[in-house]
Amino acid sequence: MTTSLLLDGRADEKARYLRELRRELSVLPSGRRRDVLRDVTDHLDDATPEDPRPFKEILGAPELIARTAIRDHDLHAPRSLRPGYAMVSKRLQLLAGILYCPPAVYGLVMLALDGRDWFLWDHLRFLLQLVPALLFLPLPLLARWKRWYLISVLCWGGYVAYLVAQLVVNQMAVTNLLAAELWFVPTSMVWISHAPVIVLLTLALLGAPTVLRHHRNLR
Repeated sequence: MTTSLLLDGRADEKARYLRELRRELSVLPSGRRRDVLRDVTDHLDDATPEDPRPFKEILGAPELIARTAIRDHDLHAPRSLRPGYAMVSKRLQLLAGILYCPPAVYGLVMLALDGRDWFLWDHLRFLLQLVPALLFLPLPLLARWKRWYLISVLCWGGYVAYLVAQLVVNQMAVTNLLAAELWFVPTSMVWISHAPVIVLLTLALLGAPTVLRHHRNLR
């Protein structure tokens, strides 16, 4: 019975280790990710149940294995790796962009149809309204792995600052101010349009692989 409990405990530890490793390796292309997982699984299978050491001590932390695999990939690639959409955080960022697309597309269509009758001031105001779609949302999707997390954090901060500015202007409701002329949008529209996007971007940062968040601290 003691042996059975020991085997069950090691099986649970193995499952947790592989789950964490898959999360860290999600930045890699599918083929390379499968190769690394297969090699690590073979080493885990060879580990004896009697060995009391944790798998992280035997094979190393999953983020260290992922960092080595990413570095090896970069050595054989012309450019550093761009995180793929197997990474949950990248999917959340893409979904945030998709949610923001309908109002942005509608505004671009209206600009194309009626833009000839708009004053230059109206064009400027409209472009400022599209700042999240034009800048804050696409940049993390294009970033390479060493800069992905930093760019994601900066774009998230810029997005939040943009919304805070809109909310402050709306609360002030002083339309003779330059900021009010540029950013005056009903508060309800701010929350409806942007709150789901902010939630998704926040979840993407909180769930990011450790290898992307702390790559400078890994050796």
